[in-house]
Amino acid sequence: MKKFILILISFFGVSVTAQAVDDEMLPIKHVILSTSGVAHFEHEGEVTDDARISLSVQFDQVDDLLKSLMVFDNSGQLGSISLPGRAPLSQFFRDLPFSQHEINSPVALLNALQGAAVTVTGPTQISGKIIRVMPETVTLDDGRQVITRHRLTLSSENGLKQTVLEDLNAVRFDDDKLRMQVDQALKAIHANAARDSRALTIDLRGDGTRNVSVAYVVETPLWKAAYRLLLPTKDKKTSFMQGWAIIENMTGQDWNDVALTLVSGNPVTFRQPLYQSYYVSRPIMPVEVLGRVLPRPDTGIVGMASSSEADQEIAEQEGAQYPGRRQAKNMAKTERASSFDQAEEIVANEMPMSVVPVPVDGGLRLSQTQAAVSEEATTQILFRFPNTFDLAAGHSLMLPFVSRELPIERVWLYQPETHATHPLAALRVKNNGKTGLPPGIVTLFDENSNNGANHFVGDAKLPVLPKGEARLVSFALDTKTLVDKDDKSTTHQGTITISGGVLAATTKYRSKTKYTVSAPAEEARMVMLEHPRQNQYKLVQPSPEDVETTKTHYRIRMPVKPGESKTMTVILERDRQQSMRIMDLSYQQFNAYTTATHQLDQSTRELFEKLASMRLAVDKIDTEIRQLDDNRQSIFNDQQRIRENLRAVPDNSDIGQRYLERLNKQEDKLEAMVARRAKLEIEKSTQLEKFKDFIAGIRV
Repeated sequence: MKKFILILISFFGVSVTAQAVDDEMLPIKHVILSTSGVAHFEHEGEVTDDARISLSVQFDQVDDLLKSLMVFDNSGQLGSISLPGRAPLSQFFRDLPFSQHEINSPVALLNALQGAAVTVTGPTQISGKIIRVMPETVTLDDGRQVITRHRLTLSSENGLKQTVLEDLNAVRFDDDKLRMQVDQALKAIHANAARDSRALTIDLRGDGTRNVSVAYVVETPLWKAAYRLLLPTKDKKTSFMQGWAIIENMTGQDWNDVALTLVSGNPVTFRQPLYQSYYVSRPIMPVEVLGRVLPRPDTGIVGMASSSEADQEIAEQEGAQYPGRRQAKNMAKTERASSFDQAEEIVANEMPMSVVPVPVDGGLRLSQTQAAVSEEATTQILFRFPNTFDLAAGHSLMLPFVSRELPIERVWLYQPETHATHPLAALRVKNNGKTGLPPGIVTLFDENSNNGANHFVGDAKLPVLPKGEARLVSFALDTKTLVDKDDKSTTHQGTITISGGVLAATTKYRSKTKYTVSAPAEEARMVMLEHPRQNQYKLVQPSPEDVETTKTHYRIRMPVKPGESKTMTVILERDRQQSMRIMDLSYQQFNAYTTATHQLDQSTRELFEKLASMRLAVDKIDTEIRQLDDNRQSIFNDQQRIRENLRAVPDNSDIGQRYLERLNKQEDKLEAMVARRAKLEIEKSTQLEKFKDFIAGIRV
């Protein structure tokens, strides 16, 4: 097991004199590609004594590399790992007397360094300090052309001196430090010329020659699976499948003699911008004036702690405040670990060769291929190839990762939402291998061609196929087979129970679908009807024991002989329970149970007729009481109007007498209404008591 070295990354690492080891000496040796969009890369090679490893990293992969980089050295030690910052040039120029923009122009650079001592050589030699470089326009002797040149003004021992910058041979800074700063700035610009990559440097300390490796996980294009499937003869129960993996090398460097492993799974992966600088917002502390002291208030002593308890408390506080220290100690003790390491544990005694079916009538057959060794982990399927591969940067590669015979069954799948009148030609494929198969596209070829050549019959989509399970693969529309579908829905009353004044009624909802399948004249069909499942509905016909169930559909087998037209009826039922207080039911509800739509026996129907009659008697009294109340209110309103009019007419007038007579008559009516209403209330109470007593005695 290789020794794992704790990684400490410094964006401004100190340069250490060491042997330079370029990327060619640590080539990529192992690649583990995943369908989750990330890949595990491992570089491996020999180094001697103190060494420096340089890796070129794509800019958009730096975050992933900072998150996952691991260095392995059995006998050496890690000095440091350095990486230029996200904007290294802007950081570099912060401490220089000139900017990156100013070094792009000699004029701008000289003006930025006002006061610097220089020596210029050309027609004359002058030493002095820079005052300014000013542009000036000059008309040539022909009077037609105007040019711009720059005049440099220097302060020398003999006064101000001027010279034209374009006429000089050289301008030399007299200060060695300034010359070194300009030289370092130019080197930094050259070193950071690559915009899409960053150079990562790993310093290793050790003695002698030893093997080291660097591993990391970064974002890469996921590998794709594409299958070839031979459609067998009618009586054959197996089919030959060949699976190919499409791989792309988008790392920017060639893969030479690389061991390759494919992983199919869906692990959790994150992206975090670790390569971006973040600054913590801090509170502002006011400037303290001399003499102002702000000691922390003492809150008193609550107890004494032993030295061991105090040490433990300090350790716990340190671990809480600086979790990285504890994590660093644990990581230093941890040997190599990776989510992809399970691929390294795959061992195969021999590689499975493709078993190709015997060609029909001398036809061609698929070439034999050496497939990958597969292994099933807890959440992933691993495919490891026995040989190594070369793949140039930017190129793609196709490799066979599975090649074997699979049990199949030919069926015709009817999906009404796909096509209303024709089923789909399909294969029921079972995975009898030791591992699952990743999802991918399947291209089917017919093995039964008369001319001996396999021809294309359709494409299909293969979902994830776990070991021991089967999936349907549909590849074409069968226009020779007709399917007719007729849907009907009915509702009828089920059982009714009455007890304790509560009516419990069951309503039965039935969905009935009739399928009629007509097979071709000379071909039989095993039609598989996909009937949608409905919430809270149960399958009644055909027997549920003979029907397959998916998350969304029932799959019902229906064998049809050549030229036969056959029907299949599918019935789903649902019972709805309702409980109601009988006293709360209306006359219309009682009367509804007496109609023919509710399948009740004669005694129960007569019971509801009696209940409807008793409810109607109570309702009639309620109706008359409401009418009386409405009439009383109308009289009250009219009396209010008459009283207002009486105030406006003279006493003992004819109109006043009429108003008084009318009020007297209305009072007589009101007294009669009150008496009638009281009588109705007694009748209603009597009827309700009879109604309640009758309901209390019902047991149905």
